Amino acid sequence: MNFTSRGVQWVRDNRPGVADAAPGGSFVPRGPFPSNPLMTMSAVLDGAASIGMWWETRQLRLANEAANEESRRIAWLEEMLVRWGEVHRDGDVLDLRVSEYLAREARETLAAIGGNRRMALPQTLLYELDLVQESFRPFRVLLLEQFEALVNQSEIGLSAALETAVPGRALDMAFIRQLGADPSIERAASKASIDFGLELEALLRRPDDFLARVLPGQERASQDEPSGGRRGSIFETLITVLAPSGLPTDGRSDSAERAGAFRELSTVPAEVARARGLHMAWTAVTTLFAAASGSDVHIRLNSREVRFDLRPATSRLPLESLANG
Repeated sequence: MNFTSRGVQWVRDNRPGVADAAPGGSFVPRGPFPSNPLMTMSAVLDGAASIGMWWETRQLRLANEAANEESRRIAWLEEMLVRWGEVHRDGDVLDLRVSEYLAREARETLAAIGGNRRMALPQTLLYELDLVQESFRPFRVLLLEQFEALVNQSEIGLSAALETAVPGRALDMAFIRQLGADPSIERAASKASIDFGLELEALLRRPDDFLARVLPGQERASQDEPSGGRRGSIFETLITVLAPSGLPTDGRSDSAERAGAFRELSTVPAEVARARGLHMAWTAVTTLFAAASGSDVHIRLNSREVRFDLRPATSRLPLESLANG
């Protein structure tokens, strides 16, 4: 084996009885190899300096990318917060459409933060998101109380009306109570609660699957059917009613590592999803009730309880349009 300035060369020994101990040919490293020890040391130091310069350049590039991403995300999130505030300026409406777009922006921002530890958000922005979340909490609690009261007030006859409208199906109050639970508490409680949040986002992208969870059949057929397929005219009819609130979501999961530090970016989308789910469920159930009974459900609130008035339906779906459900 010969060492030269160009590399290392193996010379085949052709003497009888001597086996080849090395591969033939030569191994030539990239670039010239110094023959002088001082030159060798200098080459090593030059290489280390080059690596250091590359590392510093890379860190500067990453810092610039993080700053650009941070400025864009903050600007976009602030713009959606301003739009959300303008829509809700009078305090007499809860707009689920603009709220869902705000939730999307919050999810995207959390995904960006989870992928880049150099990004951060000002506390003022997190405070504004916390105020948005606080505005959704009473709405979620109220809708859950409405469902509980509607089921418990036997004079309304909800179960009989649903059986008439959609034979073999009934309201799943366990699922409704899951929708009404506080997501900020659930996310810190168990993995199952986090999984429910991800499942809900997927269901909201498929209104027919969502309706099958709200009104499952006695045989729980909704668990066995492939997702994405229509389930008869009941769902097609109700989806047209729910279309304004049936906005798609991107379904991205939260960053587990940094979600705690920026919890508002995950709890706001969770609150919006719960509110949308409860609203869609309430609209579907009361629409079916009106189709079966000919009466709209009007809500009366006081400091102690939720009560209902039944009034002649103003826009009644014919039962024959639901007959194939």
